[in-house]
Amino acid sequence: MGPLETAKAVLVTLYLDDHQSLVVLLAADGSINRLGFGRANESERDLLIGVTKEPLFSELMTHSRAEWVSLLNRGFVLPSGREEDILGIHCKLTVAFQFEESWGRFEFEYGSESGVLPLDIRGFVEKAVEITNPWMQAHRVAVPSSVVTTPATRRPWWRFW
Repeated sequence: MGPLETAKAVLVTLYLDDHQSLVVLLAADGSINRLGFGRANESERDLLIGVTKEPLFSELMTHSRAEWVSLLNRGFVLPSGREEDILGIHCKLTVAFQFEESWGRFEFEYGSESGVLPLDIRGFVEKAVEITNPWMQAHRVAVPSSVVTTPATRRPWWRFW
């Protein structure tokens, strides 16, 4: 595992009360995955996967901090380090970086009413959502609504969507 500037991909996930509400994956090769907006009662359940020519990974990595290397492969419970102090919705945020031959990650568990993420981490996650929103919106429109609204068991057998 090297310094963050050698990372080839970044993955951000957020679980709220054990329900996945956000996934952002950006890679140097243009790979992009996105699910949800990171909100409670998230109704967005479609994981969109694709490739972009926009330099989103590079843009996001400009918001990372070199000192985050010391956080890799560690977990933190906010505010006190004790799970019993988590109040409100139980939030679990993971930020992972892919390096040449390994992944490194850090996790924060906190309550919606008790824990406060470090501002630089929060800003990084917000930036990941912000810069991938236009891509997500464009690709959600491209998917026929019948794919999203019609259960697979009720679709004609000859249609793949």
